[in-house]
Amino acid sequence: MCGIAGIVSPRVTDLSPLNRMCSAQRHRGPDGYGFLVGDHSAFLQTTDQELPQPSIGRYGLGHVRLAIIDPEARSLQPMCDGQQRYWLSYNGEVYNYKEIRSELQNNGVQFRTDSDSEVVIEAYAFWGVECFKRFNGMWALAIVDTQANQLILSRDRLGIKPLHFAKYEGTLQFSSEIKGLLSTRSDSPKLYLPAVRDFLTRSLTNHSDKTFFEGVYVFNPGHYSVVDMDDPSSINQIPFWSVAEDAEENQVSYSEAVAETQQLLTDAIRLQLRSDVPVGACLSGGVDSSGICGIAAQHADRSMNTFTASNSESQLDETRWAEIVAEYCGFDFHTTLPKRQDFESSLDALIWHQEEPITGTSVFAQWCVMKLARKHGIPVLLDGQGADEIFCGYKKYFPLHLSSLMKQGEYARFIRTAAHFAAYGDRGFFRWHEAARYLPAWMRSDTNIIQTALHGTALENVPNDQSVRLLGGNVQAMQRLDLLTTSVPALLRLEDRNSMAWSIESRVPYLDHRVVEWGLALPASYKLKRGVTKSILRDSLKGSVPEQVLARRNKFNFFAPLQQWINDGLNTRLHHEMQTSEQLRQLVNVDALLESLQQPERQMSASARDFYFRVAMLAVWLRVYEVTV
Repeated sequence: MCGIAGIVSPRVTDLSPLNRMCSAQRHRGPDGYGFLVGDHSAFLQTTDQELPQPSIGRYGLGHVRLAIIDPEARSLQPMCDGQQRYWLSYNGEVYNYKEIRSELQNNGVQFRTDSDSEVVIEAYAFWGVECFKRFNGMWALAIVDTQANQLILSRDRLGIKPLHFAKYEGTLQFSSEIKGLLSTRSDSPKLYLPAVRDFLTRSLTNHSDKTFFEGVYVFNPGHYSVVDMDDPSSINQIPFWSVAEDAEENQVSYSEAVAETQQLLTDAIRLQLRSDVPVGACLSGGVDSSGICGIAAQHADRSMNTFTASNSESQLDETRWAEIVAEYCGFDFHTTLPKRQDFESSLDALIWHQEEPITGTSVFAQWCVMKLARKHGIPVLLDGQGADEIFCGYKKYFPLHLSSLMKQGEYARFIRTAAHFAAYGDRGFFRWHEAARYLPAWMRSDTNIIQTALHGTALENVPNDQSVRLLGGNVQAMQRLDLLTTSVPALLRLEDRNSMAWSIESRVPYLDHRVVEWGLALPASYKLKRGVTKSILRDSLKGSVPEQVLARRNKFNFFAPLQQWINDGLNTRLHHEMQTSEQLRQLVNVDALLESLQQPERQMSASARDFYFRVAMLAVWLRVYEVTV
């Protein structure tokens, strides 16, 4: 796990901004530093923390390292292949590196290290861009082909690891985090208005290749690009993986599907336990994280630590469930309680690391978990992102499933499914306002407040991103939308920035591409069997997870208690951020918004409260990044 950075220019240029790009991402890699500067005739590699002056060349790679596999100095990057034609700067883990290494060795390739990084560069040297299809893992990488004068960029299938790029003053710049790109500029970053509009009105982030910063782009997941370094302005992104629309359903029996789901999950977790440093797990007490812990307990070669965020609202606290799982697995159990005062004192740092305004307080609960893991010296964590989207963990999938049954004329199944959901469906704390963005405007309680807040501002006539449909036509279409656009991309960004803020590598076994492909192609009836969400996942985890956890119908969302914090004084900080931000006043009619909310906070509707929170977080972000409108 690391941070990468790079600059390519068609003319001789000063590459010293690489220092600033890497320094801005030092938290991603405290264990090593490296640069490569080159031109047509020669290149310079250094592992010093600063490039020698003057740093002149036509291209440069930078790297900061968090040592997980083969932590020795021999595995520092940028790294070259055995023929010294290709140079790699790489962030992530290719979990099946041992299997690929053996295949390459059988073809005569010799290795100097035990790292997955060397496997990646030698795999590219042997197979070219076809190697990306062979990788099982998460990555964002840059490879310089010194012979062909090309730069190769690639990002993993689901976008677990970040990669951003910008074209600036005739150069192509790329970086793991946006702050790396911003560090090279002397002027203030400029706001991209459509992203802000989508954030405020639909609570959307990370749903396209645009960012909140004008001119800064996201490299697409599941793509690669071969860039001519004489013309770096041309970036043609080519897909090597995609989730097919309306994929054909797997025609297997339910029992066969359960067995295959169990096998795929077990292998994904087995691969992701590979590490030369301690591995732990985030544990909420729900099915997803408990499943990871349960399977890991059967395959880990050492004891593991688990980390849980408690909730000060006792009726919503999941700590006892998490503790049951940890005891069942024989794992050490650690918990942290997110507090309002800590949220306020950490807010600027949180927003700086996240790089975008946040939509709720769950991100801070996760921040606290990562901080706790680092305190206990655990640099790798397994986490359960993606399970809800792959195996239908959200209640919103039931109406789509019922609608499909009606359209297919399966009225008897429709009645049985509806009855099962009513009788056996989840009874967890579910805030229906979180689904408000899926409703038409006339049904949403925050519509008037939003219109009032944006009236007469720079955002009033900015359209929402019309390419994003918030509803799929059936269960599989909705799952695909959640995985690729409206849910998982934002969750992965939150996870990556929170974990890397504390120099922790976060791994997400449910997003193994084999599990994703398999889960999406399962019939909806297998995932929503007898009115229970994630039915097939629950059945595949029997014997690995305590039965009372698998049978739970009252799973709560992972969040910190925003309403309680507002009542306890957070509103004072939020008001101050909004009222003192001149940039915000160009985007939001702050006075009109606050006047429309002049009712006791306890009576404020949930959707209005969440909009109010988003506006305040936008104000904080504008201040922290000194953004101009």
